[in-house]
Amino acid sequence: MIDADSACIALLDQWLTDAGFEVVHDADAGMSLDLAIVDLPQPRSGGPQLPARVAVKHPGTPILAVSSAFFAGIEHCTMAPRMLGVAAVLAKPMSREALLAQVRRLLE
Repeated sequence: MIDADSACIALLDQWLTDAGFEVVHDADAGMSLDLAIVDLPQPRSGGPQLPARVAVKHPGTPILAVSSAFFAGIEHCTMAPRMLGVAAVLAKPMSREALLAQVRRLLE
């Protein structure tokens, strides 16, 4: 999980661990991951750069991009993930249920 907001990191960490997922922060390059979650504070200006760096460090790992700049319901938009080079997107703030639904969908 990569996020600049420590409060958000703590909350997502708690939600994911409570749901039985193992959370790793700032994984080393080449480390096998099932999923990467990245925060994009400003997706319009340089948004794809962080997901691209994660994709290079962890090839083949699906990436879930979260951002407070995304509009509610963006998870149903098919263009946004393609434009950002990620598997899925989710607007912040998000509910626990929305996060877990996206994570489970990406891990299927």
